[in-house]
Amino acid sequence: MERSLPETRTPWQVLSDVVAALFVRELKTRFGASKLGYFWMLAEPVAMVLVFSAMFTLLGRQVLVGAEIPLFLLTGILPYLLFTKLISSLTTAVQSNKALFVYSQVTPIAPIITRFLIEVAVFSLTYVALLLILMWAGFQVVPSDPLFFIAVNCLVMALGLGFGLVLCAAQEHWQDVGKLVGIIMQPMFFLSGIFYAMSMIPKQYWYLMQWNPLLHLNELSRSAFFQSYSSEFANWVFPLFLALILNVVGLMLFRINRDKFIAS
Repeated sequence: MERSLPETRTPWQVLSDVVAALFVRELKTRFGASKLGYFWMLAEPVAMVLVFSAMFTLLGRQVLVGAEIPLFLLTGILPYLLFTKLISSLTTAVQSNKALFVYSQVTPIAPIITRFLIEVAVFSLTYVALLLILMWAGFQVVPSDPLFFIAVNCLVMALGLGFGLVLCAAQEHWQDVGKLVGIIMQPMFFLSGIFYAMSMIPKQYWYLMQWNPLLHLNELSRSAFFQSYSSEFANWVFPLFLALILNVVGLMLFRINRDKFIAS
């Protein structure tokens, strides 16, 4: 009787199985501790939209640049949250999973892929859920240019991935990178156009903010979502070029530090 040889898996199959296992593990760690775990992913953006909407209502504003306040805020808050969560999650991805590297199947890139997929999935589900809630409340939630709107949000993901890769490699040499990022991201909340549009800022001051890629992306997001708004400030070439550079540099640094990730 002929003995069957054990099936050999390709590296891609091994990686996909590892990512799937880490995906389930990360979900249980993040949301499994509480029965309301999955509810909290909606709580943060909802709370921010409600608070800022109430502030604008008290100021007597119902619309900004022709857009209803809740939708205007949502299209700025969610890209910002995705960007910041990608950076913070990917920066610590390798450090948090070093114990798993004793298994030869688990490579340092696997936690990066896993956390990226989780953040994108949470962002997408949150965006859809909140738009459905606003549609139920009577708002017009269909983007003016859906394909461009999706492309802009994909660019936010790529930018967050690039920064995350670079910072993950940097943290291997300097443990306080995460703290520095937290300090930098706090003023970014006010500089990224979350609760204002650049058309509300005098043009002579635009040069002070043109190096913020997230501001460009928020402006592009609103231009794609609202037919009434077209940004003169936004430039898609700058964030696209920056995302490409960061991802290439990040992957190079990741490759250079691969042995250090496993050994340390």
